[in-house]
Amino acid sequence: MGKKLSFEEQLESLHAIKSLYFSWDRDTSTSLRYVEVVDEETDAVILSIQVPINISPGTETYKINIVWENAGVKNFSSLKLFGIYWSSYNKMNYDDINECLEIYSSDSDKIVKVYS
Repeated sequence: MGKKLSFEEQLESLHAIKSLYFSWDRDTSTSLRYVEVVDEETDAVILSIQVPINISPGTETYKINIVWENAGVKNFSSLKLFGIYWSSYNKMNYDDINECLEIYSSDSDKIVKVYS
């Protein structure tokens, strides 16, 4: 999970995940969503797939649950992917142009992009 982000980084990540959450009309159900996994160094797309995802809102932190194994990605941990990303531990950015949440992890060299 890495270490907790600074307060400012937590606020930025919270704002980013809320942007995605609101673009989904505050839907907390698990739905198939389009995801890309990109190598952070080369920008090469490693995975491009629809995955069951939901967002769990909270007062101080949000989490996004990505059910890789239900999309057939059995080796997700060996790819340095995680089932849960927290806005207080993972840097997140919402790309307004491409309408996607970019998730960064200090424990991985991958960027997970979840599209609206």
